[in-house]
Amino acid sequence: MNIWQSLRGRQNAPDSQGLSPETETQGETAQAAQTAQTAQTAQTAYFALMERVPTPVYYWAGIGSILASLALQVGGKKQAALFVGQWPPTFFILALLYKQLQPSQES
Repeated sequence: MNIWQSLRGRQNAPDSQGLSPETETQGETAQAAQTAQTAQTAQTAYFALMERVPTPVYYWAGIGSILASLALQVGGKKQAALFVGQWPPTFFILALLYKQLQPSQES
């Protein structure tokens, strides 16, 4: 037996756990399918939660964080003001996303 035949035999031989490469591939495929199902469930739960929050809540959260940032700036807490001042775009983007998901339910 030459080296190539020896290597080919190792590729198709069961590993130390008694699993062939085909069995390992099937296990990996099943694990990937389960991970995809978990991700789909999490995404569905997220969108269901987001649908329960009306758009004005996001707008008011953005306006509130602008006012909180202004108050922190006036109070001399500049680092905190910068931190809070970066929240409004997130809230406004969430409001736009909500409007794209439910365009006909609110104005």
